[in-house]
Parts: sequence; structure tokens; C-alpha cells
Amino acid sequence: MPSKRAASRNSASAASVSSAQGASSPLLSATLVLLAIGYGLMLLVDRHELSWPPRELIASLSTLAGCLAMVGPFLLWRRGTEDGTIGELTWIAGGVLLWVFDLTALVQGNVRELDWAAPIGPEILGPVALSVMIGGWRTGRIAWSWTWTSVTGWALGSIWICIWILSMLPQRTNPFDLS
Repeated sequence: MPSKRAASRNSASAASVSSAQGASSPLLSATLVLLAIGYGLMLLVDRHELSWPPRELIASLSTLAGCLAMVGPFLLWRRGTEDGTIGELTWIAGGVLLWVFDLTALVQGNVRELDWAAPIGPEILGPVALSVMIGGWRTGRIAWSWTWTSVTGWALGSIWICIWILSMLPQRTNPFDLS
């Protein structure tokens, strides 16, 4: 029979191992998110789309959302099999969809004209995000949680749905255009 002192030592070492793993998880998550946003901003600066006044605001938002979505599968799969929210489901589905399109283009050799951050337009991502949200709601997923992953997933899904709706509106001409 182990002594009480040995049992307390074992529980203390197990607690320190789990706290060390938990401490690296937020650091890794923050690093991946910052790298994604940094890559998106680098793309926008390189394309000269990040300027004032923000004429290409919706395209810029789509690029940043795509970069953030692509790290979603890596962040959310690390967590294991615990139940996720609808926002997390939307984030992971959008990220996987972007990766599938990127890898398909890579296999086909279409890398020169590929926009890695947004390989598909809002005409596809918007309806997919909406269907994932509705499907998650109908299958009994937790609709809302104030975790940062759930809020990020809801924000990405909302961005894709809003851009999709805006892309369906008829293009208006500028009545003040004198050329």
C-alpha cells in the first residue's frame, strides 16, 4: 500500500504536468491566430488593398477571415472529442473547406493564380456557413458559448453570410460619376 506522502507527490507531479500542457495550449493558440492575422495583413499590404480610404474593405475582410479560418482546424482538433458549439463547427467546416480547395488546386497545379487565403468566393462560403449553422442547431449542438473559439466561429460565419448576401445584391451605378 503506497504511503500518503507518495500519493501526494504523484498528484502534485500530475498537476504540474497538466498545468504545463494547459499553459502551452493558449500560447500555441495565440501564436497561430497572430500568424494568421499577420499573414492576412501581409497579403493585403502586398496587394495594395490596405490603404485609406478603405475602398476594398469587403475584399480585405474576406482575406482576413480566410486566413483566420485556415488555422481553425488546427486549433479545434487539438481539443479532442469534447462537444463544440455551432460557432466552432462553423469555424472548423469553413477552414477545412478552404484547405480542401487549396490542396485540390495544388494537386492540379493551379498555384499561380490561386488566392490561398480565399480560394473560393462568398457565393460558396456563405451558403455553406449558413447550412452548417442550421445543421448544428438542428442536431442539438450548443448554440452559444462565450468562449473565444465560439465567438470567432460565429463572427467568421456571419462575415461569410453577410458577404454572400451583399454579393447577391444588384450592382448600383454611381449617380455622381461624371465620366
